[in-house]
Formats: sequence, structure tokens, C-alpha cells
Amino acid sequence: MPGRGPGRAGRGPGGTAVPSVNPNLRFLPGRRVAAGGQASKWMFVDSWYLLGPFPNPGRKYRDRKFPPETLVDLDATYKGKDDRPIRWEFMQGGTFPLKPPTMESYVIYYAWTQVEFDEPMDLWIAVGSDDKSTLWINDYPVWISGDKHKSWQIAEGYRKVHFKRGRNDILFRVENGHGGCAFSLLICVDPERR
Repeated sequence: MPGRGPGRAGRGPGGTAVPSVNPNLRFLPGRRVAAGGQASKWMFVDSWYLLGPFPNPGRKYRDRKFPPETLVDLDATYKGKDDRPIRWEFMQGGTFPLKPPTMESYVIYYAWTQVEFDEPMDLWIAVGSDDKSTLWINDYPVWISGDKHKSWQIAEGYRKVHFKRGRNDILFRVENGHGGCAFSLLICVDPERR
């Protein structure tokens, strides 16, 4: 399904209505989804471990798999851009989009987190990134944006995905071209949309 901009609802697989994200609504920060519903229609995932930057000169590595795509090891140290050592660093934001603390041009960042569910659920997510991004949930790719440079949008694309009971691993890869870099993940926790 092609991405849809903020506030634009549409139809998903099987003709189900896609919930639109209203940027003026209150968003609940968190990483846990309760079975009985939430105080908001959308939750933004606010806590991540961030790794980067990896080099991507002239965007020549945009299809290269860096180590986190094989194994997420939060204790590992890697060689990043200019052979600098890089490690996973915890970040938490009270607002979104989330931005790397040091932004560089033509690099790749990874963000990893876990979201916990009281029971298995099929829920809509809204993904946003500046620039190209890929998102995996429990090792399954659920979002790949286009290759073009673009600004962050609150809901660049929507997907309905399955979350298992307990902890769900989420890996976000964000390629920054030039200028700013940002990413966000929102989960529709509205019981009427399940």
C-alpha cells in the first residue's frame, strides 16, 4: 500500500479503513500496550537505543547491511564513519520526531527498542522518517520508504502489523542524506480500530 500523508485516511488490505493521524491530537508516549485500551488513540514509541553514524558517502551504501541487521548486540562496539568507535546509546524523547544527538550528512543510523503487549494484537502503525528508512518488527520487514530525500512527516506510511504477546523487537534503519535526520513510530491503540 502506498504511503499516505498526515490526516489522509484510505483503505488497507481487504478494504479495511486506515486510521488517519491528526497532528493536533494528544499522543501518549510509551512502550507498553494494555489489553483494555489506552488514554489516547495513538501512542508514540518514545524510548530507543541509537547506533551510528555508519558511513554512506554519496549514498553508495544505501543497500549495504550493517551489523544490526544481522544481530542486535547492545554491548557491542563498531567502526562507524571515519573509523570512529560507535556504541548503542539510550535516548528517550518527550516529543517526536526523535533526532540523533549528533547529525551528520550521508550516514546511516539504527534505532532499536522493545514494545510490550498484554495480548497478541493486529494494530495500525504510522511511520515517519527523514530520509530513507526501513522498519522491522520481530525480524519481519514491515516498512521500506522510497529512495528519495524527503522531510519527516508524522505519517509517511501506514501498515497494519501483528504484535505478539509479550516483548516485540523493533529495529529502525534511517539513512540521512543532507540536512536534518528524524524518525518516528506511532501505534494506533484505539480499541475501535483493532
